[in-house]
Amino acid sequence: MTPKGDQALYQQTRRSAQEAAALIPSGAKICMALGTGQPPALLAALAERARSGSVADLRIYYMLCTGIAGANVFDFALRDRITPMSLFHGGVERMLDRQHGDAHLPMVDFLPCHFSQVPRAMVEHVGVDTLIATVAPMDADGNFSLGTDVDYALAVARKPGTRIILEVNAHMPYVRGDCMIPLSAVTALVEHDVALPTLPAITRTAVDDAIGATVAGLIRDGDCLQMGIGACNSEFVNGRQFSGTGGQVDFVRGAYASRGGRSIIACHSTAAKGTISRITPRLDGPVTTPRMDTHLIVTEYGLADLKGKSVGQRAKALIAIAHPDFREQLERAAFEAGLFAN
Repeated sequence: MTPKGDQALYQQTRRSAQEAAALIPSGAKICMALGTGQPPALLAALAERARSGSVADLRIYYMLCTGIAGANVFDFALRDRITPMSLFHGGVERMLDRQHGDAHLPMVDFLPCHFSQVPRAMVEHVGVDTLIATVAPMDADGNFSLGTDVDYALAVARKPGTRIILEVNAHMPYVRGDCMIPLSAVTALVEHDVALPTLPAITRTAVDDAIGATVAGLIRDGDCLQMGIGACNSEFVNGRQFSGTGGQVDFVRGAYASRGGRSIIACHSTAAKGTISRITPRLDGPVTTPRMDTHLIVTEYGLADLKGKSVGQRAKALIAIAHPDFREQLERAAFEAGLFAN
């Protein structure tokens, strides 16, 4: 049973989405929770406030935007009032960049940052002053659990003076541990029960099965697994920001630092319906995982273990798992680059 004092404070803190959004002033630096932690009712109310001209010069810092934010606060028509400050690009950001492509300018500002550094960057370097997030309903101790999103939002919530506006959603799982925001720290809360956003399932292919079989053969009993997305160059394509660093480097380095640990980067050998090789002679943009950290690479054609190998030996190992249609030109490029002896 929640203490009566907390219930009284809860009712005093409760607001409509419109009332809560009105507490965010022009010029605010807003931290928006990651993915499923993004609060739909608050975001819709904030977008409406910007459309009406009641607020401007907002900067929203975030990772892994969902379509919820893309449909309201990141509406292209609000670009002069709300600036997306992305630490990880996805489909929403690429769509916005395409809309702004005629001017050859990025629609979304991008902040390069390892995932492990994001909490400190938000608090110390960016200096966000507002947090908006979805949380689970309050528990008997007067705390709100961040649920699925115990990440940079917690560090921002603990920054003294932060304006904390929460959307309480019964669908957000209650997670125990060091992930709580006390009611006493909350500026305003909005009650809004709605299903959390999900990602659609992708149909598996024969190529996926071949890659999966190789990766599965590398897993040992007792291994602790972390699974994510990305490749060595997972963030820059054709001169434009495509994705982001995320936590890949953190986990690659963490895995190798553990006893017997290893990281595995798995990918199809080609892209664009087989017309482009994913293994290339060189990378022309920012590289997510440096060559010093890269360990195991897997395609449907096998495994390349790059640790302990010279640059030339690495080239040969990678060419061996490239698509056969591209191996000859990759060998020629490696020879011309001086990686192979005569």
